[in-house]
Amino acid sequence: MLGVVELIEIPTEQLDDFRAMAAAMGTLALAIIALFFESGRKRNQDQLETALKNLQVSNEKLQQANQEAQIATKAKSEFLANMSHEIRTPLNGIIGIAGLLSSTALDQEQQEYGQIIQSSGDALLEIINSILDFSKIEAGRLELEEEPFDLRQSIEDALDLITPKATSKGLELGYSADRQI
Repeated sequence: MLGVVELIEIPTEQLDDFRAMAAAMGTLALAIIALFFESGRKRNQDQLETALKNLQVSNEKLQQANQEAQIATKAKSEFLANMSHEIRTPLNGIIGIAGLLSSTALDQEQQEYGQIIQSSGDALLEIINSILDFSKIEAGRLELEEEPFDLRQSIEDALDLITPKATSKGLELGYSADRQI
């Protein structure tokens, strides 16, 4: 059953009372609806204010973290700038002595060890330079340079560095490259 519609007949003498009662019920219904919407508006406003406060707190924390990260980045860059000389000077000394050692009367095995020391020092110097270049990139001060290099020699140098460790593990390293490289 969907519903029942009942028609009633109101006597004429009660019609004014009925209209007054209908008007009062309409006013009451409007007041209830207004109260319902006001309650919802207040609840939504409270939720919005809470969300805005949470957003403001999160934003302040984010700004503080960003500021701390900038301070840390600056400290790191200053450290690297100060340490670059401290690290490069002794490393250049090792590379230089290895070069001098290679020019003395050594047997074949000693010559190879001297070259490995020199190659390792050069590789370490390249790593240090790369780290310093990265710091320059972060600071927006890196200038790119084009330089030719010998890829075959770079591969051989890399293999020279890792061959002793590979050999100690029973591994044999090798490579092949096109003759035009």
